Amino acid sequence: MDALAGWAAQLLGTTSARIALLSDIHTRVGAAGPQPEDTTHAPGGPGGPGGPGTANEAAPEELVEWLCTQTAASGEALAIADARADERVSGLWPVTVGAVGSYLGVPMRDLAGNVVGAVCVLEPVAHEWGEHDAAVLVQVAAAAAAELELSALEDERADDRALLDLTITAAELGTFDLDLASGELSVNDRLLELSGLTRNSFSGASDDVYAHIHPDDRDATIAAVQAALDSIGAYSAQYRILAPGTEAPTADAAATDAPTTDAPTTVRWLAAQGATRPGLDGRPARLLGAVYDITSVRAAATRTEAILEHMAVGYLLMDADWVITYLNTEAERVVGSPSRELLGRSFWAAFPATVDTVFEDSYRRAVAEQAAVVFDAYYPAPLNVWVEVRAVPEGEGLALYFIDITARQHALQARDLAARRLQGIARFTLALGRAQSITDLVRTVTEDGLPELGCNGGAIATFEPNVEPNVEPNVEPKHGSQPGSGAERMLLSHLAASYGQDAQASYARLPLSAALPVAEAARTARAVLVPDEEACRAYSPQMAQVVADTGSVAFASLPLEIGGHVLGVVTAGWGEPQSFDADQLSLLDTFAAQLAQALQRLNALEAERASAAKVAGMAEALQRSLLTELPEPDHLELVARYVAAADEAQVGGDWYDAFMVRDGSTCLTIGDVTGHDQVAAVQMAQVRNVLRGIAHAVVDPPATILHALDWALRDLAVGALATAVLAKIEQGPEDAAHGLRTLRWSNAGHISPLLIHPDGHAELLTRPSDLLLGLGVDVERHDHTQQLRPGSTVLMFTDGLVERRGEDLDIGLARLVAAAEELAHLPLQRLCDELLHRLAEDSEDDVALLAVRAHPENRPRPTEAGPNKLPTDLTRTTPVFPEETPLS
Repeated sequence: MDALAGWAAQLLGTTSARIALLSDIHTRVGAAGPQPEDTTHAPGGPGGPGGPGTANEAAPEELVEWLCTQTAASGEALAIADARADERVSGLWPVTVGAVGSYLGVPMRDLAGNVVGAVCVLEPVAHEWGEHDAAVLVQVAAAAAAELELSALEDERADDRALLDLTITAAELGTFDLDLASGELSVNDRLLELSGLTRNSFSGASDDVYAHIHPDDRDATIAAVQAALDSIGAYSAQYRILAPGTEAPTADAAATDAPTTDAPTTVRWLAAQGATRPGLDGRPARLLGAVYDITSVRAAATRTEAILEHMAVGYLLMDADWVITYLNTEAERVVGSPSRELLGRSFWAAFPATVDTVFEDSYRRAVAEQAAVVFDAYYPAPLNVWVEVRAVPEGEGLALYFIDITARQHALQARDLAARRLQGIARFTLALGRAQSITDLVRTVTEDGLPELGCNGGAIATFEPNVEPNVEPNVEPKHGSQPGSGAERMLLSHLAASYGQDAQASYARLPLSAALPVAEAARTARAVLVPDEEACRAYSPQMAQVVADTGSVAFASLPLEIGGHVLGVVTAGWGEPQSFDADQLSLLDTFAAQLAQALQRLNALEAERASAAKVAGMAEALQRSLLTELPEPDHLELVARYVAAADEAQVGGDWYDAFMVRDGSTCLTIGDVTGHDQVAAVQMAQVRNVLRGIAHAVVDPPATILHALDWALRDLAVGALATAVLAKIEQGPEDAAHGLRTLRWSNAGHISPLLIHPDGHAELLTRPSDLLLGLGVDVERHDHTQQLRPGSTVLMFTDGLVERRGEDLDIGLARLVAAAEELAHLPLQRLCDELLHRLAEDSEDDVALLAVRAHPENRPRPTEAGPNKLPTDLTRTTPVFPEETPLS
């Protein structure tokens, strides 16, 4: 019960749940989480009318003080969103002590439909319950009721088993088999004991037994035997046995029913019962029976007879030839036939359904092994009964003790069915929560949901995008009508794979006016049930074709409705006719309710994705529009790459730029504006354009230019924070004489550039980094220089190339250095492509990469470097600094 309560709390996401039985008292039989009575509370506890108290208050015993009592009394679900504000329950003890702030309960019914308790979930604070929460709780209540019913029947079964054991021990039966042709009498050890004989003193003749019968009873007993033989009927007698070495008692003593308590027992009362078995000629052949001691129960009926005839255990006795010799009243009830119709018949002929089954196997094994065999089995029509059987060898025959366990088996099946349904709902709910698309949803429904309903297929239908369904419950619009439009409204139907590709294609798009259950459910917001093939053909000619195409002959189409708004329709199909009883309809409603919530979530998720994609697309388009064509100065090869983030929502403010300025140097910039959205993309454009203008107009070192950019960002109220590296590749007269160049750069909080030397060795140009751009105008900025020999390559990049979630940045940088050294021999275009392929394919951020390679100037420009691309107004080839050419 505690496990079922835990299921309820988990499925509905509550702190506590409980299962209660209600009679003249309130009994908690299952619980999960804190319970009102588990801890003591101050009177008028949190939120209670009494305010903070000073004394603890124990849980009351009166039924009227519990919310479960109101649930059971109403016979329907009771939902309380705010218990302290609800007049129906605000004065009840669990509420006044602050243990219950919100409550949802449903009645628990036994198999006969009687309310026996309640199942509820509760929270210590106010809580709004969902419109389908009660349906889930009803399934838990069904499982709990089945479990309790089974527990009660298990107790009854334990009593029956105890009685059966007592019967076997207490019966102490003696058995006999008299062969009338030979006159040989076969008896078991118990009968010898009862008759005052031993194996040594018994010769196998009836007279040996008769000799020990009291003289007053001997003639009557022999006459009873003879009467049974003459009539080929039953034998019954009661007689006294004299103890060995004793004489017959006096007439007065003989008249008593039982021995006196103050004298040794010399007389034993016995009762014998049996039946005559006819031979092939119809004449008596054998007399079979049982004898038992009735000395202490002489008053009305024999001790064993009372046990056999009135116990709640069926008893049937067979001889060595499987002929029925006795059965008691309970056995007659279970097998549905009186003893007069069964005595003397072959067991296999009387009960043909036992042949070649567990019944026959067990009975023959008990006889062969001379050991008791116990088993449970079902006997089919006309009995339709489950029995627990104990087959016990007795003499040369077999005794069957059996209990009717049909009610217990039905309760067990009901319990198992309820448990399977509850587990199925839980699995289905969890699977729905993992669905990320309509495709996932269809797969979840067909693989996890429909099999729980016993279906061979099904479908989910949704309204065609960009068409608002606007279906009002219980209002059926005209076929094909569309509010505000003359266009036919359409459903997109996603069929289970079990129906095959042809059916999936044929029914993928359906008009709302179609004569199909799915369309009717979508139009009317009501469930449509078609129980069998005849009903399908009567529904419409189109449904007859559906049966042929899908192999299903019964269908249930249920609207997926949230808050009065139909989101779609789920259709379940079965290969066999369906009755659609109350339990099945309840399960279908719960199934549809869970699916409707999942579909609503996916619709919201799709809308969110579409919105994010639209914004990201605009941001990416803006970025790409600003990534201009690169110049190609003499013997300098420039290559750039930009890769948008795999997640469109992460597209943001990465940029690169390269241009020549009027001092003849080549400017390179790489940067990243903080943020990943449309705003970041716009701010990136502003920062890039301002920096380009300053760098082109102000012939200064990079640090001076970035400092000017700080002022511009403040004065122009750009409001952006950005990291960036601004570099210049310069070549003065001395460098030119030796074929060298100088890389001069300033770093504003960005990742350091990577230098690949001509010999393939790679190193990060790690120098002290200054603060980010946009933090203020008083930030001090610094320049750094590095000599570039012919064949050197410089890589500038954004963090998307090296950063990974949960990984230290140094690991990513080391990975870049290793890859760069391995690929250093490649042409620059291929080098960039390979780096992106190895390092950025699974990047969660966008990546900008700018590379420049200094080719030797004493050779022609390499073909792979492309043609020179120079601004037409740039003629200077040496640096011009402010002190040489003032700004005008």
